[in-house]
Amino acid sequence: MFFLYNLIFFIYAIVAFPIFLLKGKLGRGSSSRFGRISEEAKEKLSGQNVWWLHAVSVGEMVLAIRFADRLRGRIQGIKILITTTTQAGFEVGQKIKNEDDFLMFFPIDFPFAVKRFVRNVSPSALVLFETELWPNLINELSKRFIPIFLINGRISDRAFPRYRRINFFLGKVLQKIQILSVQDERMRTRFLELGADPKAVVVGGNMKYDWEPSFSQDQLAAPAKRVLKSLNDFIFMCGSTHEGEEEILFRLYPSLKAKFPSLRMVIAPRHLTRLPAIYKTAERFQVSLRSVSEWAENRSAASDKNSILLIDRVGILASLYEAADLVFVGGSLVAAGGHNLVEPAIYAKPILFGAHMHNFSEMAEDFKRARAAVSVQNEQALGDEIEKLIQEPNRLKALGECAQAIARRHQGASERSLNHVLSFLDANERSFVKV
Repeated sequence: MFFLYNLIFFIYAIVAFPIFLLKGKLGRGSSSRFGRISEEAKEKLSGQNVWWLHAVSVGEMVLAIRFADRLRGRIQGIKILITTTTQAGFEVGQKIKNEDDFLMFFPIDFPFAVKRFVRNVSPSALVLFETELWPNLINELSKRFIPIFLINGRISDRAFPRYRRINFFLGKVLQKIQILSVQDERMRTRFLELGADPKAVVVGGNMKYDWEPSFSQDQLAAPAKRVLKSLNDFIFMCGSTHEGEEEILFRLYPSLKAKFPSLRMVIAPRHLTRLPAIYKTAERFQVSLRSVSEWAENRSAASDKNSILLIDRVGILASLYEAADLVFVGGSLVAAGGHNLVEPAIYAKPILFGAHMHNFSEMAEDFKRARAAVSVQNEQALGDEIEKLIQEPNRLKALGECAQAIARRHQGASERSLNHVLSFLDANERSFVKV
């Protein structure tokens, strides 16, 4: 089965590599993708108690960095290595990580790259976030008796049927993981159905509820936040939008602006590589866009009352939610799966989201049951709800307060997950770490 996996993965890599090159996704420092690390990093990590944390992209990178801070508080003298697979995750990591931590790109899951990287880094433990199941890496660490932990574990509704078709292989991989701390009972059932060891699977909760604004993120967002707060407008923040959603927002904007002149729409696309396409779409709809970069350079750009403001910088959206009066969480009016509701909820912001929240289905249901957010089915419903909410300030306030309350109520997953990890180490008397 490993031979078949490697063959399929090799074919995929041949096809995908030119695309990655053309899209500029490899970035600087990508030699670690092939298992190489700098001599300086190798020297500093040599002989150290290295905890390796892997986060796939921006959201998980923030989780990993916060988890690293917790680890440092509980285990003395450790070195933290954080890896990511995406350029966006790497850029955010560079900006908000602890200066003593190491940040690299994750090695491609080929045996040669994995073995070289593990040999160079010599980790004491690996912590994976959510669904980062890489068979060759997990197999290599298992052979070296290096413990592996998966925390904030989840399997999406879309991925689960595919995983279930290969559970005869995936089960063997999952059984090499010492602790799988999953988000809820539904996720526990899924991991067990895929073949995980029942003794290893525990419910730790959803760490994304533990999101809190950090000083470094606030500093990144500070200039844009100051501009937004100085406008004295009703700020409608559309966060993490995907292809197709900007069109919906551009269609709604003229009538909303005509009815509510103080409305200021702010759009933060999930992927900044789409910015040229978004500008073209705006031209087609005859909508004026002003970017956050323009605001910083020219204050008068933000005073243009008819323009939609566009976030074109990585890592500042979460902190900018503080300046919003109403929030739409994107990736939910199109079949992208939605995004984290906690970031605006922590600031007590009223939240709208679409019908496609399958990546955050449990969270979305929790918010709806608590009347802490409004779910809309389509473009028309979104426009109607925006109009209603602007005219109902008391309802806006109540929605925001409920959102903040439910986010606070679910917090604590990070500490629980860490306790599961450390309890395993303590019970197994691992000599490589001193707790």
